Amino acid sequence: MNKNSTVPTYYFQAIRSIIPYATKIERPRVPGNGYCTFIVQDEENNKYMFKFNDFDMVFKNIQFNKVLRKNGISVPNLEQHVYKAAWMETYQMMRGRTLYESVKDGLPNNMVHNVYHDIIEDFIKMSQIDIRELPKTEFAEIHQVTQHDVAANTSKLAAPLFAGAVRIMNHGKKDDLGLYHCGISPKNIIVTPDGKYAGLIDMDDVAISNKNYAFGVMATQYERLGYNPNELIDMYEGISGEGLDHKHLERIGKINEFGRWAMWKAGLRQNQK
Repeated sequence: MNKNSTVPTYYFQAIRSIIPYATKIERPRVPGNGYCTFIVQDEENNKYMFKFNDFDMVFKNIQFNKVLRKNGISVPNLEQHVYKAAWMETYQMMRGRTLYESVKDGLPNNMVHNVYHDIIEDFIKMSQIDIRELPKTEFAEIHQVTQHDVAANTSKLAAPLFAGAVRIMNHGKKDDLGLYHCGISPKNIIVTPDGKYAGLIDMDDVAISNKNYAFGVMATQYERLGYNPNELIDMYEGISGEGLDHKHLERIGKINEFGRWAMWKAGLRQNQK
C-alpha cells in the first residue's frame, strides 16, 4: 500500500523495488523541474535522490558522471536502475543542503565567495577534459539537452527554438569546447552544514559546450544572488591564467535573461491548454 499519498503509485513501486524498506518518500523542497524527482530515506536514515528519466538521458548522465568523478570533480556517484519501463538515476545524497537554501538562511558573503572559489577550481578541471575521449551518447551536446528538457517540461513547440538559440550561443573556438556543467546555479550547488562547498548535482546539465556559455550561465546565476559577475570572471582568470570572452559572456547573460522570461511564458501557455 502506498502510504506516501503525494507519490504516484507507479513511482512508489519503482522506488520500493530498489529500496524495499524506504521509510519516507517525498519531493525536493527546493522548487524546480522536480515532478519525477524524489528524496528517499531508508531505515538507517540515509537519504537518496531518485530521478526518473528517459533511458538515453540516464545513460548519458551515468557516463559523463563517471568522467567527472575520474577527473576529481565534486559530483555524487550515480547509479542506474530500471523498473518495468521506468529508468532511474539514483545517488546517496551529499551531507548538507543547496546553496539556494543556505543563502536564504543568511550564509555570509565571504562564505558564498569561498564556495564559488572552489566551484571555479572544479570548472577548471572540467576545461581539462579531452572531449575526444568521451563515450558516444545521445544528448551529448548542450543544445540537445535543452531541446529534450524544454520539450519534456515546458513546450514541445518551443523546444527547437530554445535549442537553436543555445546552439548559436555555443559557437566559438574549438579549443573552447569541453565537458561542462551548464546549470551551475544555487539550486544545483550543495554546501556542507558549516557552509563549505560539497559538490554539484543535476547531471542533465552536464554536456559538451563552449566554455564561455557554461561560465556565462553560472555568472548569470551568481548575479541573481546580488553579486557582481565580474568578480567571478576575475576569480576564474586569476586562478586559471586563461582569459574569457567578455563580450560573449555579456551576450549570454542577456539572452539567458530573455530565455528565462520566454520559458515562463511558454510554460504558462502550456499549462493553460
